[in-house]
Amino acid sequence: MASLNYPYSFTNGTTADATQVNSNFAAAKTFVEANVVQTDGSVQAGTTAIADGAITVAKLAASVRPGLVHLNTTTMSNETQKIISNVFTGTYRKYKVVVSNYIPTATVSGPLFTLATGGVANTASSFTGTQLNTYALNTADWGPYRDQNVSYLQLGDSFNPGGCFIEMEIDCPALSNAYTFVKYETVFPTENAVYIGVWNGYYIFKNTTVFDGFKFYGGANANATISVYGYVI
Repeated sequence: MASLNYPYSFTNGTTADATQVNSNFAAAKTFVEANVVQTDGSVQAGTTAIADGAITVAKLAASVRPGLVHLNTTTMSNETQKIISNVFTGTYRKYKVVVSNYIPTATVSGPLFTLATGGVANTASSFTGTQLNTYALNTADWGPYRDQNVSYLQLGDSFNPGGCFIEMEIDCPALSNAYTFVKYETVFPTENAVYIGVWNGYYIFKNTTVFDGFKFYGGANANATISVYGYVI
């Protein structure tokens, strides 16, 4: 461990020369800047083995404590769709996407979701999976559905202004040697003109395309808040 060494020492009763005092302060300043943790959590390395600023509180926390790291929050304001880019990287294997307070301005069949690269939405019909939809409006109903070779995921159906909550988990979107897996749940917390209920979907994108983002299509002009998190696992 590095030690702080002063170039000059003083004894009681003797006069301290200003140049020597300043040299001692300069030595302390150099030591702090080179060896002590900074206010942003970084440590300035003493050798070239670790680059300056490479060790930070956030990176240390991510390496030892599982959890979620907030990456992006985007707001839809009276828009039909939103493409969110540069959120999927090699840093994380798994991601969570939360769409809160999604409120369309008219009845829609949707919303829809697909992956994207460089701001361009996927068009390959490579999603295969299943949905389990539970409805409740005076009587109970449910329906399992299987989709094969589709380019979009349908996250709900026949919304009218009333709002819903959507939570998604996306595994391996930015890996070139793995398929992307998507799991979602859509909750209709408010009774609308058609039904209230829950949609659950489980899909695999059978293609090793590397994606950096996704497209959320709200149908009619809609308001929503879309947040993206990286999993530390």
